[in-house]
Amino acid sequence: MEKDPGLNLQHYLWKDGLGYLLHPSIPLPPPETNYRIADLGTGTGIWALDLARQLPSTVQICGFDISSAQFPHPNYLPSNAKLEVMDSLQVEPPEELLESFDIVHLRLWLGIVMNGDPSAVLTHALKLLRPGGYIQWGEIDPNRGIAEGPNGEEAPHVAKILNVQAKIKDLRWIPALPKLFAQYDLEDIKEDFAFEQSWQSKMIADSSCAVVQEMANNGSRFVMEKLERVGVDVPKAYEEVCGGARLTQPFCVTVGRKPIKMSV
Repeated sequence: MEKDPGLNLQHYLWKDGLGYLLHPSIPLPPPETNYRIADLGTGTGIWALDLARQLPSTVQICGFDISSAQFPHPNYLPSNAKLEVMDSLQVEPPEELLESFDIVHLRLWLGIVMNGDPSAVLTHALKLLRPGGYIQWGEIDPNRGIAEGPNGEEAPHVAKILNVQAKIKDLRWIPALPKLFAQYDLEDIKEDFAFEQSWQSKMIADSSCAVVQEMANNGSRFVMEKLERVGVDVPKAYEEVCGGARLTQPFCVTVGRKPIKMSV
């Protein structure tokens, strides 16, 4: 698995844009409780480790990923955090983890969810969640993105970058997450929606251009044909970005609470 230092930058952009790690509707645990939080697709562990600093040491935070390649060494982790290998695309979690977490967090699964169907991941997450616990799922949504110049003028090459990011996969499930949560009988469903701070827009645009350039360099034939069909020109898009063009995609957070009695 390739390491992606950009995951840590994305984390702080999310944190600044939204203003929180845990949605304000999720109650914080009392200091002396045996409270457990899971972070699925933890990557570098940045969300879990940042949150661990903010919560009482009695709260245990567990980050899970299919590979440990991006994990910090265990000696460097806070006492209330651990990172472990687990495949969250498998519907059935290990038996010892069933209904063992008070909060399950997911973020940026859009590159992993296949065929526009996140149901396997959601089912896995809900099996980890105790009755009455909360799930928080965050995604960016290219289909609700913005590509424009600094004064609202057109930025055609940046717009093509956004178009490719929106159309390369079926991402219609992202704005439909609140409806999907309801179909799974979750309660107290809330959706939040925010963009990065304006001064961070160049970082976001640079990152998007770099992602598409990587696709152009190492993508499949399908990806290459898509880029050619759209007419993507990454160097010209970079020129627009350096001139102040903005390419931004909203941070979308969906929260729900598992009923006290629920079968998944």
